[in-house]
Amino acid sequence: MNVVAAQPGYFIIGLTKDDPPKMWRTPVVAWEIGDNLARPVTMEKFDAEDAVLCPEGQIILPGNERYSSEADWFREAIKRRSDVNLLAARAVDLAVNEDGSVADLGAESDGHALEP
Repeated sequence: MNVVAAQPGYFIIGLTKDDPPKMWRTPVVAWEIGDNLARPVTMEKFDAEDAVLCPEGQIILPGNERYSSEADWFREAIKRRSDVNLLAARAVDLAVNEDGSVADLGAESDGHALEP
């Protein structure tokens, strides 16, 4: 694996955990090159769902998904986070029985619930 300095103007961007979320950015200082991939190196920790902001304004996500502007990416990122939160809330609804006990969704069901 090789590490090369990044040209100015590349950033990692992501969403804060705030409600409502805000966009943050941190500069890419270098790139790790290996396995036919270029991985950004920053001074801050970032997550897999964060994206690369290129100097010309294009946004690139892991898997080569692209957006032409920060606004387009931001709208989609908010939507994805909302979709994930809705799915998580639905999973909790499915796991909690009307009497407040927790259903055992990970094993074959015998019709009994686990106590919380």
